[in-house]
Amino acid sequence: MTDIPASGTTSAEDRNSDLSAGALRSQEAPRDSEGTADDSGGSSAAPVPSSDLGSEASAERTGHRSAKSDDEEEPLPPFTEQLSEQLGGVRGLVEAAVPITVFVILNLALPSQIGPFTGLQWAVGSAVAVAVAIAIFRAIKREPVRHAINGLIGIALGAFLALRTGEARQMFLPGIIQGGLYGVALVASAAIRHPIIGWIWSIIADGGKKTWRSNPDLVRVFCQLTFVWGAVFILKNLARLWMYLVDAETLLGITTIVTGWPLTLALTALTVWAVRRVTNRDDHQLLAGSDIVPPTARTSSIH
Repeated sequence: MTDIPASGTTSAEDRNSDLSAGALRSQEAPRDSEGTADDSGGSSAAPVPSSDLGSEASAERTGHRSAKSDDEEEPLPPFTEQLSEQLGGVRGLVEAAVPITVFVILNLALPSQIGPFTGLQWAVGSAVAVAVAIAIFRAIKREPVRHAINGLIGIALGAFLALRTGEARQMFLPGIIQGGLYGVALVASAAIRHPIIGWIWSIIADGGKKTWRSNPDLVRVFCQLTFVWGAVFILKNLARLWMYLVDAETLLGITTIVTGWPLTLALTALTVWAVRRVTNRDDHQLLAGSDIVPPTARTSSIH
């Protein structure tokens, strides 16, 4: 009797033979594809896994979004905000007054001749040196130097005029023109309800926030304050211009000092008082309209 092989064994052998044949075909397939590529003069790329395709597509989308965001220009801040940054705030105004103050004091105190140089030359040189020192100090502390550079340019121009003509009053001319332009800019910004003092306040005291623009009371107060600042700048520089024209050097120097730091500090104090008055009133109104009980009220109720 002929033995009949078991069906399970036959199936296992068939599967093994199929697997061996498939492996041989897979090894021959790359060679065939390479030969085909060589014959056609081109090259065939290896198949890319689907996960790699997904990551490449994601990278392309991300790159497209970043390129689009780079191409999109951010809206520029209002002109008055940019101008307030150029003015440098109260510190910028004070630093701009330091060199001219040094010049006024030395020009009044020094004799007409000290060694090979005149008293005017010593005063001018000292003012320029102070302006350069302020710019270097800001640069060392990694602070913006454009305000110091603006002041240095004005001092350098005044020094050039004074040394060329031999007249101390020429030292004040750039400052008179600059101060008058500041006054006009301040009044104009208040007229269009974009007060420069409001933008300076937001940059210096409010971390650059623009929330004051949504508060009508603050906008009104900043417009009033900006108008006051502008009017003071215009009036004091008109007075200095008259002194310049009549060649009253001593009076011009004294007026420059008096209307410099002291007047700026007085206007700053007025600004702080007026703004705090509005913000404190708003805080009290907000507190009164809420369920929050002030700590003083809770303490009094306990006792």
